[in-house]
Amino acid sequence: MDKKIQKMFSEISDKYDFLNHLLSFGQDIFWRKKVANIIEKLNGNLLFDIACGTGDLGIEILKKRKDFKIIGIDFCFEMVEIGKKKSSKIIFINGDATQLPVKDGVADFITIAFGIRNIPERKKALKEFYRILKKDRYLIIMEFSIPENLFFRLYFEKVLPFIGGLFSSKEAYFYLPSSVKQFPTPEKFMKELNEIRFKVLKVISLSLGTVKIYICKKGVV
Repeated sequence: MDKKIQKMFSEISDKYDFLNHLLSFGQDIFWRKKVANIIEKLNGNLLFDIACGTGDLGIEILKKRKDFKIIGIDFCFEMVEIGKKKSSKIIFINGDATQLPVKDGVADFITIAFGIRNIPERKKALKEFYRILKKDRYLIIMEFSIPENLFFRLYFEKVLPFIGGLFSSKEAYFYLPSSVKQFPTPEKFMKELNEIRFKVLKVISLSLGTVKIYICKKGVV
């Protein structure tokens, strides 16, 4: 767990939801609905939402699947506390993605939206995801990617950090494009997933390549 990143998210927690909607022009709602639509069609009902933030993805999934039991885990205490106020149907836990307080092979689904790039020990976290998933069950990762469109790229790298800095921490919103640049390309990330023995079933590109959804299954590649 990176204490500096944890502190940064703690400092922006009170404006996190507002800025997500503002800086994405509401696209973040569409992105989460896309994940919820994917999961709606799959069997199972126990879902762990890692790096859950304030719980927006879990809330969206519950709109589609009221039978789901969702456990949200995030390393930022302040985010978790906000999540508890937003939804009483999700169990929120303050925890570390690289040391999940969960038994082996219990989860039907693991989701992680815009969180995997914030985990320095990414492969250790992926191994934990593999450990707690049932055989042939699903890991769905949604993460930013370098935008293919030049205008989107300019907005993402220059305008977004400036606007974010007006409302909240400048450091946090300059960190965002920097962390995306440092994250592996989709091809390299898929290779990492294969090394952990996840089978990548499909990669969905949204908003002109700004966001990628990796649909994976636990199994031997």
